[in-house]
Amino acid sequence: MRNISLPRLSDRVRFLVSRDESIDGDRAFDDIGRDDDDEEQTRLGLRWLFSDMGRTQLDADGTVKVNSSGLNPRVRGRLRHTRGLTETTQARLTQIVFWERDERFGTTSRADWEWLPNSLTLVRLTGRGTVSDDTDGVDWRTGLIGFRQLNRKTAIRSELGAFGFTSPGLEAEEVFINFRFRRAFLREWLFYELQPEYAWPRDEQTGRRRGDWRFIFTLEIQFENPAIERDRVDHYRGR
Repeated sequence: MRNISLPRLSDRVRFLVSRDESIDGDRAFDDIGRDDDDEEQTRLGLRWLFSDMGRTQLDADGTVKVNSSGLNPRVRGRLRHTRGLTETTQARLTQIVFWERDERFGTTSRADWEWLPNSLTLVRLTGRGTVSDDTDGVDWRTGLIGFRQLNRKTAIRSELGAFGFTSPGLEAEEVFINFRFRRAFLREWLFYELQPEYAWPRDEQTGRRRGDWRFIFTLEIQFENPAIERDRVDHYRGR
């Protein structure tokens, strides 16, 4: 996700260049598993921050999805509340209401529990459910994620998770485990990411599961303002 401040316009307006999943989350943990759509889900738009101080945040954005099937505009409002539980754990609740051309009206509820043993390590148990005019039942995802910053240029991430629907039956479409190695190279704003993954997807015809090995290579250019990055890191650390 790219989150760029526009100081000449307003300190509460951000320009977004983001994938579908990361627009609702945080950069280091922007998705729960992989997107089950074969096309890259890229959105462009603007975000307005109505309240970004303290533990409660309220924002709204208008974006357009860019893909081969045409444009899919979306407007979305988000309320997020974070509460410290102990010195090293916190909980976060997020409620989203949206409208877009493809899914029409919908809402997403998300809950996160985080353990921060130190400033370089984070463990997160997360889950979310989405209901819209385009879905039968609840589209759900859950995962247990671990993140470790090895040094200024290198980080690792591992995840065990699943996703599926509640209708016609409550069963996971896919269970997976993966590992990511992320490193900056050549420039501070240029990154590569290596991701081996093993998954157990459910066959729609037979209902049986098979085992799949996957490998994903990602090359990323970051446009995030230093001030925005510092604010995000401070929020993670509870400052």
